[in-house]
Amino acid sequence: MEEMAIEEGARKGIQQGIQQGIQQGIQQGIAETIARILQARFGEAAQRLETQLKQIDSTQTLQELSVLAVKVATLEEFVQALESAITNS
Repeated sequence: MEEMAIEEGARKGIQQGIQQGIQQGIQQGIAETIARILQARFGEAAQRLETQLKQIDSTQTLQELSVLAVKVATLEEFVQALESAITNS
């Protein structure tokens, strides 16, 4: 009985670890895509932002920033939004 509870706990722990890994992979992919969009639009100056983007652990925030990366007129406008997102996360 106790052994079954331990096995169930281990299974749940493994499943949770897998889910966290998947989520982190998704977030990293979004951050890298944002960095590529910014580099395509604003040149090499945008390259420095990838490290900051990877600090964000909210998929929703990264998705919002990805839309912003396409819409902003200047890199500085994006940087301001990024700094605000990092401060609020």
